[in-house]
Amino acid sequence: MDIKKGITLTAFGFLFCFVNLNLGFRGVNVNIMPAFAGWILFYLAYKRLGSFTEGKKLLKWIPPVMAVITFGVWILSIVQPDLDPGLMNLLTGIVTESYIFLIFPVLEMITQAVGSEHASTIHILRFLNLILYAGFVLLSLMVLITKDAKFALPASLTGFCVLAAALVTCMTLLQLRNEIQNY
Repeated sequence: MDIKKGITLTAFGFLFCFVNLNLGFRGVNVNIMPAFAGWILFYLAYKRLGSFTEGKKLLKWIPPVMAVITFGVWILSIVQPDLDPGLMNLLTGIVTESYIFLIFPVLEMITQAVGSEHASTIHILRFLNLILYAGFVLLSLMVLITKDAKFALPASLTGFCVLAAALVTCMTLLQLRNEIQNY
């Protein structure tokens, strides 16, 4: 059990799953922060979080399955750039957000165990991430379904807020890691 390492892996896993940085090469956009890397980090974090993850087998088995799926989507986006992975991205996004919602109680237990000042922040971020992501998905679907541009700006702003919440979550987890001494 190495809680500090587990928190670090979780923080960067979170970042890889929510941040997309794309570089263009010969007309093909390549995501240099692919979600599958985040899922691998989540998988590696599970064991390091030790007794805090006991009885939470979904936290162990969702990451390898999602790593394979998101790796496939990532490869397809490179070899078939014209293919629209919209539905697959929606489904993987919902699973990602569900996983994040499931791992936050573990993070809350850790903050309480170490007496961290970030306990309330972690609790708020658990629900804020869920609400923002759900709003982003809903607004994005409204753009697609209605073909009405009036939903595009709110969807974009909500997407920016999702990104900001992911960055705040990552920074909070890294601050939590620095508070941990004896685990």
